[in-house]
Amino acid sequence: MRACMACSAVLFLMAWGATPAMAESTESSSPPAQSPASSDGDAGPSPQALSATLGLEMGAGGTTPGGLRLAGAHLYQLSASDWLMSEIAVTYGTPGAECVADEAGDLDCDHGLIDGVAVSLGAGVRHYFPSQGAFSPFAVGGLSLRLVSFPSDDLAGGGAVVMAGGGIRAVVADGVAVTGGATLCGGVAFLGRGVGAALQASLVIAAGAELDL
Repeated sequence: MRACMACSAVLFLMAWGATPAMAESTESSSPPAQSPASSDGDAGPSPQALSATLGLEMGAGGTTPGGLRLAGAHLYQLSASDWLMSEIAVTYGTPGAECVADEAGDLDCDHGLIDGVAVSLGAGVRHYFPSQGAFSPFAVGGLSLRLVSFPSDDLAGGGAVVMAGGGIRAVVADGVAVTGGATLCGGVAFLGRGVGAALQASLVIAAGAELDL
């Protein structure tokens, strides 16, 4: 009887001592928690993606081009939540002449929201916030250099704008996502024919698709 009790005690001590080791082994073999990149909707191992968007740019101030906007971008992952975005965009609006020359020959322009043409080359950072169900909200900030033109008024120039906005991204298939959002742009362009420094202010509303590389 005493021998059985001794054996039981030894077995109990051995089992108790092995429990922490088993727990440690289980923890080390369990899968890691979901990364912020995955929770932000960037499923898959690819650190790069291509994006295409179609939208409307509405220019304010009488000297900012607006119209249909087509853009393409390359996205490169910088961290779990931040992606570098390099973008080229073309905005094409109506060609109406809206400038009047004063006595000195300088132009006074009052173009509408969707007049003119612009070609932009920009770079910025897209920052993802924690996912909300199937959707991943993000914010965008950056700088864009642009050429602007109002062909009917023989007016053109170049300048720079700061971009700030946000949107939503949703994965719809393996390596494919759709996006939608809005961006505010503000800056200055230097135009010819006596106009000089001219305000650049616009709102861009666009939707698009992204493909992982």
